[in-house]
Amino acid sequence: MASSKSTICLSVYIITKNEADRMIRCLESVFWADEIVVVDSGSTDDTVKIAKTYTDKVFNRKWKGFVKQKNEALELTSGDWALNIDSDEIVSEELRHSIEEALNIDIPDGINGFIITRKVNYLGKWIYHSGWYLEHKLRLTRKGKGKWIGDEVHERLEVTGGRAEKLEGVLYHTPYRSISDHLKIIDRYSTIGARTLYKSGGRFRLLDLLIRPPLRFFKMFVLKLGFLDGVHGIILGIMGAYYVFLKYAKLWKIENEGNCDG
Repeated sequence: MASSKSTICLSVYIITKNEADRMIRCLESVFWADEIVVVDSGSTDDTVKIAKTYTDKVFNRKWKGFVKQKNEALELTSGDWALNIDSDEIVSEELRHSIEEALNIDIPDGINGFIITRKVNYLGKWIYHSGWYLEHKLRLTRKGKGKWIGDEVHERLEVTGGRAEKLEGVLYHTPYRSISDHLKIIDRYSTIGARTLYKSGGRFRLLDLLIRPPLRFFKMFVLKLGFLDGVHGIILGIMGAYYVFLKYAKLWKIENEGNCDG
């Protein structure tokens, strides 16, 4: 990193795999940080090569799941504060200034984290409804005061002691490159979701397969005002319903075949 500070105040940590098409925008948005740590899990494209042009702290680690992978990346940071972003996210200028301003003052001991607002772009359109608008995520924590918890899919960062406050500015998020990419991720995540549900004691019921998918669509498209997002809202609602359908269909498959491959 291009920092002349004798001590590292802010570290940024990112986990990656085959994200070459996104890495430059992501890394450019955090290049002002004192340290960038990238933990890659076997990329076969130029992800690692690109990352090494921005930082010398690039590590190759076997994939262990989101929670363990992010905790390991966090442990590799050396800053007083650590910011996590994903390769499909970009730190806005306003958010950058908010972070710099917050870390340049004497932060009270009781404040051990900062919550960041995330704005989602889907297929070239900013989404303002459908349950996707302005997600609030804890992403910045004081050294030794942050820990990732959760299951294989729904990982989250928590503050271990103290409290978190909200920062101004947004984190831009583009989770899917295309509809095809969205479908691939749904396939992968629904397998993990079914396996996690089965291991936690969940069992297949026909009503779940029949009722839960349309309920998901109704929630996203009607209750969460997805219809105001136009065609994008329709697609998001259908994709949400499809994920739920696949998860319960794969749960049925697991029960019938006696394995957790989904």
